[in-house]
Amino acid sequence: MKRLHLLLVATILLLSLALSACGSKTTEDPVKKGANELIVVTNDLQKEIDAGNEGKVKELGPKLEETWATFEDGVKDKYADFYEKIEESLNPEVAGSKADSIDMSTLGQLNASLNKTLNELVQGIK
Repeated sequence: MKRLHLLLVATILLLSLALSACGSKTTEDPVKKGANELIVVTNDLQKEIDAGNEGKVKELGPKLEETWATFEDGVKDKYADFYEKIEESLNPEVAGSKADSIDMSTLGQLNASLNKTLNELVQGIK
């Protein structure tokens, strides 16, 4: 009887260890990953805006849209409020970066707003 009890305890222990190992394998949320990647682009873009480098701004502007496209649907599905806020800054920023004459001040404000919203989104994801 004592042997059966010991075997049962050992089995339960092994099973609980195996199950806890399954739960410890975490993968980064794709929205959080995408938002962090987009933050990198906004930071790079801000440096070029501050430097007044129109050529680099025109190059980086479309990268905002490309990076956003990789996780946009996840934001739309799970974080509708953030989706609207991101789009409010992102769309005019991308358009402004493609303009013949770039308004660096406006672009900087849009970029700062986008960056702030993205950081709030990342902080809100557990």
